[in-house]
Amino acid sequence: MNISFIVPCFNDQTHMVKTVNSILKQVEIGDELILVDSSSDQQLTKQLSIDFYDFDGFSYIYMPPHCIYPAQNAGIKKAKNKWVQIINSADYLLDGARIAASEAIKKYGSYNEIIIFSQMATLNEKEVLIFRPDPKSIWPHQSILIKKVVHDNFGLYDESYSYAADQIFLFKIRSKINFIIMDFVLTSYDILRVSSRFNLKQCAELNLLSKLRGMNFISSFINAYVFPLLSSILNTLIGRSLALRFKFWIRGMSLD
Repeated sequence: MNISFIVPCFNDQTHMVKTVNSILKQVEIGDELILVDSSSDQQLTKQLSIDFYDFDGFSYIYMPPHCIYPAQNAGIKKAKNKWVQIINSADYLLDGARIAASEAIKKYGSYNEIIIFSQMATLNEKEVLIFRPDPKSIWPHQSILIKKVVHDNFGLYDESYSYAADQIFLFKIRSKINFIIMDFVLTSYDILRVSSRFNLKQCAELNLLSKLRGMNFISSFINAYVFPLLSSILNTLIGRSLALRFKFWIRGMSLD
């Protein structure tokens, strides 16, 4: 079963090349790769993308610089295949991931609309974290295969959100769809690229996520505002590695 890989690029052309190459070396006949360029230097992206056109399934979309979700939505709209996977620039498809995806689709795809895999996050050359999702946790969006019909039925990501539109979307629909969680690490990303700054807009979206996870008012407030503030302070006092472990733990992501 073919997959449409969507790679949004937002002023991160160097990592974009590595991201795309991690996909191209594994694509199967009939797959497509959609590069959505939302950078301020379109010419640089085009220059770095020349070799990608050797793949028949490659297509390029440019849109003015904006937050990530309009770019993701543009890719979803253009996708032609039954299955879609969004891999943001600086996230990477691990070796063997495409084969694992094919096997999962063949075995479980007729019944399930979403297939969720685990994700690896690198802290440095020697240390990695593995995020293992469960039915009630946040799902690592880079490691999700989703049938395009899900977006046909439930819409696209709400572009009024800047940080958690995909997770809010997934929480709202998960009781209405069939999904399965696979114990296989599909993608990797550099966790140190995640911002450690305290951001009120991001906290507000995290607060909504907390409520969708079933937390009461006090618990969701602590989870969305108090814990991120502590994480930001810890980042200054003890370093990013431990601070980020704390940050993702409070988001309900199981770490190995």
